[in-house]
Amino acid sequence: MKSIKYIFSTILLLLGASYASAQIVQAGPWGPITVNGKTYGPLYWYVNASATVNTPNGNPVSVLQWYSDDWTTSQKNDLKNAYMNVYSGLTFESESTAKYNCHAYAWDGGTTIWMNQPNQAQYWIDYSYVKFTSTPPAGAKVRYLSSDHSAVTTSTAGEFSSKWGAGPQFKHPINQSPFTADSLEYYIRPVTISGFGFDPNLICQGSSKTFTASNWQAGYYWDKSTNLSLSSPTSATTTVSAANFSSQGDAWLSVKESSGVELAKNNLIWIGEPSFYVSGNKFPMTGGYYPYYVLRNNNSMHSQILQYDWQSTTLPLLPPRFPIPIL
Repeated sequence: MKSIKYIFSTILLLLGASYASAQIVQAGPWGPITVNGKTYGPLYWYVNASATVNTPNGNPVSVLQWYSDDWTTSQKNDLKNAYMNVYSGLTFESESTAKYNCHAYAWDGGTTIWMNQPNQAQYWIDYSYVKFTSTPPAGAKVRYLSSDHSAVTTSTAGEFSSKWGAGPQFKHPINQSPFTADSLEYYIRPVTISGFGFDPNLICQGSSKTFTASNWQAGYYWDKSTNLSLSSPTSATTTVSAANFSSQGDAWLSVKESSGVELAKNNLIWIGEPSFYVSGNKFPMTGGYYPYYVLRNNNSMHSQILQYDWQSTTLPLLPPRFPIPIL
């Protein structure tokens, strides 16, 4: 009967000799593990314990950088075959090695570093990745809440890619691995929309504006209000213009992923000639000073519109703040 038994141990660091500026220490043990009746390990290896990597937002994460020692070729082949006899639907991706683990692979992509829990938490603590609560797109990071494990979603629904400790790296169905998958969280890089040019949220008739979305992934696309037209709906950068000469008023532009979930939205776009009104005291008293503001008739803020000046037929005006506050 096929069986698998895991005896996990905390990675222990035993102080060793210094090598140049690195701190070379012994790491392990990983295992022993019993796969399909055969025991492997415990495995010890040497690492640089003073290594760090950075999150996409630039914050350091402590890791162990592989230095020497690993499984033998025979052990690597045995582990691969043993796992593939225990679990169904596996696609072999990479051989067993102590050079990297699941957290390093999923969050950093590194193949020569070992990232211990809870260090991977820095990637969502500093908002390099944000939680995604719908069906995740390919490439999303997977956080296991019931196991010390991380994975990456693939383009196949219900399939992950993950490194199994110091064992192999497989593509596998969610529930076909040594790790409990009953409570999962998904994370993606945050998407933001940026416009270019003079006052990008104001689109006059006959003109166009360019917008780009950060952290674009395959499967993302642009959506828009009906009074806009756009080029390149499946590219990170798109050009937007009025849909026709009768278009006027509020408009919006958004980025969605393949299932239609909205990732980012700009609802402050205005098409056509902007319209304003003046807000302030309607009954000023002699000798007093009263502030007045130019406000948009919609929610948009076009603070770069400077081709306007204040005029009054009867009241003296102080020099306006520059630029004129258009709120």
